[in-house]
Amino acid sequence: MSTTCVITARDFIDNRVNGKAEWTAGMLRHVIAALAGSPVVITTDAQTGHSLVNAKLVGIRSGWDYPVLTIEVPMSDGEIYTTTPLIFKLGETITPLDPPASAGLGAKWAALNTYRNEKSAALEYVKTLRPEAAEWWGSWKMKPGLYNVAVTYTPSKGNPAFADRWHTNEFFNVPLSALAVKV
Repeated sequence: MSTTCVITARDFIDNRVNGKAEWTAGMLRHVIAALAGSPVVITTDAQTGHSLVNAKLVGIRSGWDYPVLTIEVPMSDGEIYTTTPLIFKLGETITPLDPPASAGLGAKWAALNTYRNEKSAALEYVKTLRPEAAEWWGSWKMKPGLYNVAVTYTPSKGNPAFADRWHTNEFFNVPLSALAVKV
């Protein structure tokens, strides 16, 4: 018996209550690294359900308006079919075909760990740039991208007695090269 653990875009989002999640370049960057060339089943057009079996996720790059995923599929004649679908058209699930080396150490968990570590490293980097940020009351949101991690701070404006800790909205663009965590 062989098992696998599917990887979904929804696995990467903080609020899983909302509806369908869509893949981002940052999510796919971590999935590609975790798969390390292992074959997958991937839906390249969520609207029609067109899927590729035994596909290899090769890379992700900027397209005209949206990032594109480079996928290679070996054909029966030995040729390699290459396609580059826009990432917003992908289906939500990527199914690795190679079983994980051991329980709990599959590509899904490796990708999630590096994704979360990158988000944490980006926040820590911002706090080294702005040490006073550790005192700000509010929420932080980190979104890994293709070349950077977008870090957003939103103040928590509630009790006026703590107005001195609210601060204002802030946005930081942390380049991946500035982070010690590498994918």
